[in-house]
Amino acid sequence: MAFETLEFAREESFVVVTLNRPPANAISEQLMTELNAALSSVEEDDAVRSVIITGAGDRIFCAGADLGSAFSGGSVATFIRFGNGVMRRIERFPKPVIAALNGHALGGGRPSRTSGSSPATAAPSGCRASSGARKRSSS
Repeated sequence: MAFETLEFAREESFVVVTLNRPPANAISEQLMTELNAALSSVEEDDAVRSVIITGAGDRIFCAGADLGSAFSGGSVATFIRFGNGVMRRIERFPKPVIAALNGHALGGGRPSRTSGSSPATAAPSGCRASSGARKRSSS
């Protein structure tokens, strides 16, 4: 299976999906479409027992949405709905999904977006996840 924004590698009983949109592995409509297709390709495959999602490079797992991509052409609402649908699919996937963080995870690129059933996360020290939101200090 050939992808432009992902690397897809089958191992013995699992697959490794690598987000590959240098320099920040930002989420685009194409990346989400390809990620959805990669999940579809293994969902019913009994030989695949789990999925590992990681990012290319060693500084950024995923920088969240590529805002240039989101605002060029199509509907922003459609982009957000589709992206959220793929993220929900990962959360509810019938096989374990592991987010192997290898750098910063920002905005929509954070693996645990809700308190529900999120992917397991493995991260070396020094990795950080942020929504970008800041708490206001109360005076």
